[in-house]
Amino acid sequence: MEPAAGRAPLAALNQAVPPPLPRTATKPPPGPLSFTQFHTGWMDKQEAAFKAWLNAVLQPTATSEESERLHGGLASRRLVARLRGLLWQLYSQDQELVSVMLKVEQRIDGGQLKLRDEELCMKSVKEAANARAVLASYHPLWLRLGMEVVTGQPVTADDAAVSAADLTAFVRERFMKDPQLGKQHFITSKAYWAVLARLVVKRFLLLAALLDRAVALPNLPGGAPLLFRAESKVKASAQVVTELLKSRLAGEGDVLRTLARLGYKLAYVQDPRRELSFEVANLATDLRDGLRLCKLAELLTGQQRLFDSTRFPSDRRPVRVANLQLALDQFARAGLPLRGVRTQQGKVVTLAAADLVDGDREMTLCLLWRLILHFQLPQLISLSAVRAEVELIRAKSAACGSGAACSDGLAASSGLDAASEAACESAHAAALLEWSQAVCAQYKLPVRSFGACFSDGSVCCLLVHYYLGNAYVTLRDVQMPQVQPAAGSGEVQQGRWLLMPTPGQLERARGNFALVQRVVELLGGIPAMVSAEDFAEHGHDEKGCILFTAFLCHRLLEISKEERAAMVIQRHWRNRRQNKPGTAREHLYKWIAAASVVQRAVRAWRLRRGLEQFAARRQRAVAAVMRLQAMWRARPVYRHYQQLRQAAIFIQAAYRGKMAQRRVFHQVVVPCMLEAGLRCKRELEASRFEGRMVRAATKMQALRRGSKLRRRFMQQRSAAIAIQAAVRSHRQRTCFLRQRSAAVRIQASWRRHLAQRQLRQAQAAATALQAAWRRWQAQQQYQRLRAAAVAVQAAWRAWQARLLLQQHKAAQRIQAAWRGYAARKGLEQQQVAAVHIQAAWRCFAARSAFLEQRRAAVVVQAAVRQAAARRRFVMSKQAAVRIQAAWRGFAVRHLLQRSQAATTIQSHLRGFLARQHLQQQHAAATTIQHAVRAFQERKQAAALAALKQQMTEMARLMQQYAARTAAALRIQAAYRGHQGRTVYRRLLAEQQEQLRRQQEREAAALAVIAPWARAFSDRVWFLRAQRAAPVLQAWWRREFARRQAAAVTIQAAVRCFLAQRQMQRSRRAALVLQTAWRGSHVRATHLHRKQLTDIRLRLAAAAANAANAPHRSLGNRTRAHLDALLGSKHPAAVIAALNGLALTTEAVLACGDIVVAGGGLPVLLGIVKSSSRSKEAADALRAALLCLSNICRSRQHGDTVFEAEGLLPSLGDHLQQQRDKEEVFMAVVGLWQRLVCGHPGRALSLARQPEVLAKLEGVSRLLTLKHTADQKYLVKLEQQKGSDRSARTATKALLTTTRQLRALHAVLAAVGAGPEPAQGGPREGGAGQPADLGKNTLVREVLRAQK
Repeated sequence: MEPAAGRAPLAALNQAVPPPLPRTATKPPPGPLSFTQFHTGWMDKQEAAFKAWLNAVLQPTATSEESERLHGGLASRRLVARLRGLLWQLYSQDQELVSVMLKVEQRIDGGQLKLRDEELCMKSVKEAANARAVLASYHPLWLRLGMEVVTGQPVTADDAAVSAADLTAFVRERFMKDPQLGKQHFITSKAYWAVLARLVVKRFLLLAALLDRAVALPNLPGGAPLLFRAESKVKASAQVVTELLKSRLAGEGDVLRTLARLGYKLAYVQDPRRELSFEVANLATDLRDGLRLCKLAELLTGQQRLFDSTRFPSDRRPVRVANLQLALDQFARAGLPLRGVRTQQGKVVTLAAADLVDGDREMTLCLLWRLILHFQLPQLISLSAVRAEVELIRAKSAACGSGAACSDGLAASSGLDAASEAACESAHAAALLEWSQAVCAQYKLPVRSFGACFSDGSVCCLLVHYYLGNAYVTLRDVQMPQVQPAAGSGEVQQGRWLLMPTPGQLERARGNFALVQRVVELLGGIPAMVSAEDFAEHGHDEKGCILFTAFLCHRLLEISKEERAAMVIQRHWRNRRQNKPGTAREHLYKWIAAASVVQRAVRAWRLRRGLEQFAARRQRAVAAVMRLQAMWRARPVYRHYQQLRQAAIFIQAAYRGKMAQRRVFHQVVVPCMLEAGLRCKRELEASRFEGRMVRAATKMQALRRGSKLRRRFMQQRSAAIAIQAAVRSHRQRTCFLRQRSAAVRIQASWRRHLAQRQLRQAQAAATALQAAWRRWQAQQQYQRLRAAAVAVQAAWRAWQARLLLQQHKAAQRIQAAWRGYAARKGLEQQQVAAVHIQAAWRCFAARSAFLEQRRAAVVVQAAVRQAAARRRFVMSKQAAVRIQAAWRGFAVRHLLQRSQAATTIQSHLRGFLARQHLQQQHAAATTIQHAVRAFQERKQAAALAALKQQMTEMARLMQQYAARTAAALRIQAAYRGHQGRTVYRRLLAEQQEQLRRQQEREAAALAVIAPWARAFSDRVWFLRAQRAAPVLQAWWRREFARRQAAAVTIQAAVRCFLAQRQMQRSRRAALVLQTAWRGSHVRATHLHRKQLTDIRLRLAAAAANAANAPHRSLGNRTRAHLDALLGSKHPAAVIAALNGLALTTEAVLACGDIVVAGGGLPVLLGIVKSSSRSKEAADALRAALLCLSNICRSRQHGDTVFEAEGLLPSLGDHLQQQRDKEEVFMAVVGLWQRLVCGHPGRALSLARQPEVLAKLEGVSRLLTLKHTADQKYLVKLEQQKGSDRSARTATKALLTTTRQLRALHAVLAAVGAGPEPAQGGPREGGAGQPADLGKNTLVREVLRAQK
């Protein structure tokens, strides 16, 4: 059975069998194997397979020679096609690139960017060679594809392999020349060379921009090479343009800056780490540095820029461990378990970086196999695709016939048994095995596992033959294994591959694997990891077989998909060719008629929809206008209604009683409110549920209708496409006319788009011009104001300078006279002159102190006098207030006596007017209530909607107590209004009835008491007013006195505050003026005024430079020094970085936070903990200690440093080791003081560490002994010899020991373990030096210098 024999192959390639691919695995020598070699041979085979896989993944691109040799492979051709497609897409569809290149070409055509001496430059052989050398920096593949896209011409006619000579010839004949220009201009004319030069510059710039953008694309294929060759000196796109055009363009300095103004920017810079060779030659050594494993993690997990985080060079164990741990962490984040991993021997281990650095062979192989299962197999194999392929194979096998062979094949490929499925470690391996079973069942070859069934290579040959046919492998060349029936059953089983195969079996296996290796080489993309020797020597490795089968399955399914697509296209084309002419025309006319009907219906529907939308929009606009007009007309009416309503509410609120309010609230309002709230909540929840159901149903209906419409549209679209294809094939001229009309319309649309864009650009330009003009006017005004201010300042400074110059000249004359007098006196009078000078200085100091005290006394006296004056003013004001109060009381009493009569008359009149006004208000309230009730009845529906909205809002805010209380108060107010109005109507009726009866009784009584009523009422009112007048007068007097006292207090406080603020302002102004005057005077009269002026100018220039250069700020400098510390390996660079960090952290406390956040604290602690005694180590230790001391100024960082493991013992060791080096010792003691002094908790913690405390006390004792010895030695020197210069060195040593002891004693005192008095040490007092020393002149000089 040959299922693929009649199928068309992809290509007829050479049938010659090439020699086997070389293998680099270490093979044991031929002959009998030892016991150890027999049981560890699987490691050699796994290592060979995994090494081939790593080389295929990490080094997918071969060298130029290998690419030329393997260019005929399918994978290589597919990579070239994908890269060419990406470049063409950028060239034609990248709008940004197109717009930038159009601007650049306009500049080139305008002559702004042109070559210097165009004819000479283009004819020069040296210039052409230099240009070709710069272009040769690109990788040959990128250079070839880029030139093909730029020139529009292929390098070779048949897309074959290209050599370096072919590329050079293409650059010389096609890229830097153009045959079409020779037809338009004479070759010897200057116009030809000018046009050619502009064309070459355009091509160079376009090639550089195109390749720069292409390598930065996120969808770049995995096997794409780097842009520049590894041995090239050019590593950046900008460098290519600079090398090509910098010295060749006329009138251009910085070419890149000129191009950047046009938007032409090149950003690609090739990382040197990407140029490393990742080829694996030996797994035991090549994976230890971690670089290859990090690169593998970046490729398998898809984490971008992971390899850039590695540390290079990895020549030390900590660096290697860090790189390997980085890779393992990335694998763990991607889902790979690192704990509880089972090895080949069955042990459960944890994958760690230390084992990989040590070269643990078994752990390395275990990790690589886990990576293959977790990452590589899912990338190569899609479970759904493989299972669909298996179902397709079985379906074809079922449809091929009904013979016994077919039924046997189906039975053999029906699926995996329990044992085979359990043997597979993942679902992808099980899918691979099932696919192999389904394919080999077509050839009556059973496959049950990746074990002995794959041992002779026949399964791989059959897999290739099934998909590629006889073009690659023929069945007669495949050496099939011997298949024998099993004993006692009708099934067939494959013969076992013995541990020691026979010569015939070995020869058949070599033939099959030679066929497989030839196919692998021709297809490409499959690592050569199998050979006959691996399977012949005591079995084979199943893991390598699974990996090879996965790569083979991936490539065969890709080719199968392409082949099926080609067959579908061919079948459709043949069906088209077989149709008769008459039938095709008849079908064409039917399709045209159907398309016309569909188009007519669609146009009518779109017209109706447009009309409906227009009518709806117009109706909405009219309704909106009417609503606006109604709202505007109702505005004054509503305002009047609000005023009437407020008046009615005021009247109603005055009439309500407190008892009625309390009864209504407790008996009616609260129960009704609760019931209404619950009822509205239930209605709201029901309405929300119904709304959700309605929206869900509407959405489902819309989705269903949309699906139907899309299906109908796709059918109509396919029908229209078929019609258009037929019409184009039979009516070429009609198609051309339609295309021309469509092109005209497209051009018109495009020109309209260009015109609109130009209009927008013009508007933007006008806006920019206006902004620039306004900015220029503002700048001119600012310049004028600034010039005026500068002139005023210059005049003021000139006056001050002239004044100072006069004083300076007077002082010079005085000094000249004094110097002459002093010179005449001679040297013998210097002592007297010094005494006079000291007396004058003391007099000046005393006078200054007296003037300062006098000014202070004047200020104090002014304050005392001000307080006394304020007290006198307050007393005077209080007396005046009392006099005014007495006079006003007398006036009020007199006025009250005079106004009593008038008040009596006015009260009767006001009572009559009030009663009349009350009757009018009752009538108005009745009218308003009637109108409001009518309005509420007409707007009942709107009121219900508003009430429902309010209840909805109340339910949403029910959890917030304040909002719920506010809503309840509003509803209660409305209900109280309703109840109050009801009660008011009832009481009003009763009141009217009572009033009618009262009026009748009053009318009857009026006739009796009318003559006596007026006199009685007057007397009653008079008696009431007489009793109320003293009460009102007493209250008013108390209130007036209280207000007057409060006003006086407030005025006094305000005046005191204003006086104090004025005094403070005056004092600050005086201080500012005094400071300015003193500074000016000192600058003018100082002996080193020129140096000070230079210093101020340099400081101003430094401040301006710092403002113009943000990278020179302390924060950026700190980050730069930290990066240098973390990335540099040279001792000098590390020491320089540490010194820079010490300066920045000492200047600003925030720089310490930057160092800690950037990860510099562990590095500093590591330097402090190191025990090296070299000079570089001492310098680094001193700088690191200063950095830590500055960082510890922050309490949080100080606690972190103090609690660092092993730091305190290391500091104690440094005290013992570095006591002879003053700078390092003082830096260590300074860190101790920063950690312990002023921090009782840390001091107590240090006191609980006897080992560290013993080191500190021991160093203190040693320094005390040294101090005593130095002091004795110095005394001895002074006694023996009066001016021995060795005393200078001894004195310096004594002072150094004194400083060290005092600093260390401060630390011990903070801990509570100070030195004993008997131990001696430096005596306190004086300037820090021994009091009994200093008899020698040199000793005194040293002590004075140290002081």
